[in-house]
Amino acid sequence: MAQSGRTPFADISNAIDTKDASNTTPVSLEQIERNRQRERERYAGMSAEQKEEKNMKRREARLMKKSVPTQCNENIHPSVQNEILATGLPSYIDLLCNPLYDIH
Repeated sequence: MAQSGRTPFADISNAIDTKDASNTTPVSLEQIERNRQRERERYAGMSAEQKEEKNMKRREARLMKKSVPTQCNENIHPSVQNEILATGLPSYIDLLCNPLYDIH
């Protein structure tokens, strides 16, 4: 058997890696900051109606995410239920909680 150049059963856990570790992250911080800045500029350029529509979609998504598990368990807080009723989401939530409804 040929010698591998290291002692058998030696501690190899503290080996120094000679590769540059700065390029190992898949997305650089500069790219993330550019995307944030681009999104800020896009939002600033929107009309008031577009901003309101985007915010309404965010609110509805947040409410739906927050209320679907509680609605399915029928342990919903009254204030959350009032908000859901105001946005018109209960019919969609009822569909999600219905065991006969198949998402696939």
